[in-house]
Amino acid sequence: MKKPSENRIFLDTNILMYDFFSRNPYFLPVEQQGEALYNQTFDAMKFIRKQQKVKTYVASFSIPRFVSLLARVRPRIPKSEVIKELERIYSYHIIAGLSQTMLENATSEFKNNDLITDLEDVFQFVVARDSRCFFFLTANVIDFENFVGLDIIHPSEYRNLVV
Repeated sequence: MKKPSENRIFLDTNILMYDFFSRNPYFLPVEQQGEALYNQTFDAMKFIRKQQKVKTYVASFSIPRFVSLLARVRPRIPKSEVIKELERIYSYHIIAGLSQTMLENATSEFKNNDLITDLEDVFQFVVARDSRCFFFLTANVIDFENFVGLDIIHPSEYRNLVV
């Protein structure tokens, strides 16, 4: 029997980036075109979207981070494309925020675990955990190896876990 949260998948900010560029490869800098991770993310996201009962969650603070990263990676993406992508994110995903309690819990976890070195990762993890997600989809699995409570998976692994 599935756990109630198995249909909830949290998407790390990097997944938003890879998803955008996999669907819009003409915006990719030339040196990054054809990268396998974009294809793996595209396949994972396409598979997730086909599953009617799967809910995807994104941290609210990932949205401005995503826009900032887009501007840094490819500064000349038209404003209309950025707006279109934001509207797509808002319509496809549940946007989950951080409460003061969640911020305090994340700060405490960061302070008490010397193996965790990136506070933003802790914030992402706390949002995923408090949203009762079962999977945490990220391209940087190694960044989350010292976290417990969620299945941390790479886009290349997602299809194998669900099928």
